[in-house]
Amino acid sequence: YQPIPLRPLALQPNDSLQLGVRNYLKVGIGNFSTPYLNAGLSFGDGKTSLVNIYGDYIASKGKIKYQDYSKLNVKATGSYFAGQNEVYGSAGLSLHDNYLYGYDHDVHNFVKTDVLQRFQNFSVSAGVRNVQSNELGINYNPSLLINVFTSQNKLSESSVQFNIPFEKIFDERITAKIAATADITSYKTKNLLPDNVKISNNIFQVAPEVIYTAPMYTIHGGLTPAYSNKKFTLLPNIYGEMRISEKKFLVQAGFVGKIIKNSYRNLSAINPYLLPVTTQLNTKETELYGGIKSTVGKHFNSSAKAGLVHFNNFAFFVNDTLTDEKGFLVSNDDDVNALRLRADMSYINQDKFTITGGVTFNGYTDLQNNAAAYGTVPIEITASMRWWAFNKVLLKSD
Repeated sequence: YQPIPLRPLALQPNDSLQLGVRNYLKVGIGNFSTPYLNAGLSFGDGKTSLVNIYGDYIASKGKIKYQDYSKLNVKATGSYFAGQNEVYGSAGLSLHDNYLYGYDHDVHNFVKTDVLQRFQNFSVSAGVRNVQSNELGINYNPSLLINVFTSQNKLSESSVQFNIPFEKIFDERITAKIAATADITSYKTKNLLPDNVKISNNIFQVAPEVIYTAPMYTIHGGLTPAYSNKKFTLLPNIYGEMRISEKKFLVQAGFVGKIIKNSYRNLSAINPYLLPVTTQLNTKETELYGGIKSTVGKHFNSSAKAGLVHFNNFAFFVNDTLTDEKGFLVSNDDDVNALRLRADMSYINQDKFTITGGVTFNGYTDLQNNAAAYGTVPIEITASMRWWAFNKVLLKSD
């Protein structure tokens, strides 16, 4: 037996100032006439019950005519703790206004109501999960989510999601998981020429998984049979990591897959200038990846990951050049390959100072139906800094 030194992880600092024990209010204003408001209220003792209410608002006016937008979100969440279980739920309302300003203003003269893109989403959710281990060693968390999404005088879309996950811990090394998911969506248009459309977009899947944990490595193994609009597919879910050199260096690899649901609500969250769609084709994504993670000294952490990704029915966004170019259409591509590279680093000095940075590269190739990867992000760079200068003063940068 050889002693192994303890290497505790550096504490991730809380980046929120203590503006009161349970409630907060944040108000600001920026250029382009941008007001900002964010608030939160909390009720209950946190032991038997807890209710949180959140709200935020932001709006801006650009230099181009009708280059305006506003976002209002209000949400309430609640939990009730009874014995070994927590019963939780939420209700939320979102109102987002955008204007289709990207047309030739020298040719067209629209009034503001003609280019209004108003989204409204009402959501409710409920679930129950165990907060303490039971005698059988089974963890559970069944939940239900309902969304009702509308675009003023253009379309309506409702969805219901059931998620039933279970986890069984056999011993310190073997854990088994299984999750059944049903995602049911109904979409219909209003005032669409020449005819309105009605679409059903449903995904059903079951994801069994076995996790084996050894002192120097961890392996996740599973396969996910899925039905996407009555079309069967088998998704891989195999990944793991191996520790090298006293946990200072880890090698990871995997072969994973998922179904990306291209409902109108999901697509408009990426591109809020999307016109009503007449079809909904979900994207199948599979990725074969490898990577490393390392710790240098007491404060530096870094990771790098490279993956080969294949997409079926990838959703790109293209300008509607057939009419007035003020909106976007979805152009699905049958087969797309991509190289995905990701690198991250961080420096953490206790809870006093933290700096992080990351870069992601997406290179799309072998497109079948599009000349380029329209509407995607080829390179994304992020960085942040948190410095507790002294007591109750936090400096932030993102």
